Amino acid sequence: TGSLPPPRKIGEFKAKLGAAWIPEQLVQTYLRERFGDPTLVVVHTHAGWTIKAHAVLDAANTLHGTRRRRAVDVAMRALNGGSTQLMAEEVLHLSGGRTRTIQVVDEDATREYRQKVDALRAGFEAWVLDDEDRLHTLTDAYNTQMNGHVLTRWDGMKPPADGLTKDRTLGGHQDAAAVRMLHSKSVIIAHEVGLGKTTTAIVGAMALKQAGRVQRPFVVAPKKALDVWEREARFLYPNARILVIPRSRSPQPRSR
Repeated sequence: TGSLPPPRKIGEFKAKLGAAWIPEQLVQTYLRERFGDPTLVVVHTHAGWTIKAHAVLDAANTLHGTRRRRAVDVAMRALNGGSTQLMAEEVLHLSGGRTRTIQVVDEDATREYRQKVDALRAGFEAWVLDDEDRLHTLTDAYNTQMNGHVLTRWDGMKPPADGLTKDRTLGGHQDAAAVRMLHSKSVIIAHEVGLGKTTTAIVGAMALKQAGRVQRPFVVAPKKALDVWEREARFLYPNARILVIPRSRSPQPRSR
């Protein structure tokens, strides 16, 4: 357990209704109480949340639903997210007595729908905070599923230095980034300008070669930076075999 991050408490994370880590049993209990339906069932899969309910009280539909959406529809939107925009038909009267029906946004219905969704979400967090057992269940679920990974720290580690010139000492951030290149599938070196990104990338590429991860490191550089990359590579690894293919000498299609 020493390698695990410290547990987080509510306030350090949000109990947003619909989050994939929230236990479906907790959501089910909440909606059963809100809608007055003891048979309501909530299921969560990789495809999202579903609700099966056949005995929602009329009063619950009035309180948590809208003129155009039942309480269960509001809950489904709160759980799965998505647009709360509702449309309405509008008839345009054209010349010659002709008419045309178009779809327009029903502003009032949309506003009411969004407010009900927001209220159901806010109500869930307040409901959880109101009971110690529910709060413990939620907090435990979050820490188990969302707070069990510690990011690897590369600080203080050094890449292989075989063939690297003695006339250049890498900074700690460069060592760390080169080592990360060696142990990761993909890396973005996003240091500030002037902190030696080109050097880091070259050292990381050579580390990959020396570790047998790649056979021939291949760098694609902008034309204006080609000379910089070549000069730096030859300085860093004076005994390495480095081939530079300028744009004017790039192989033509079908050639080798």
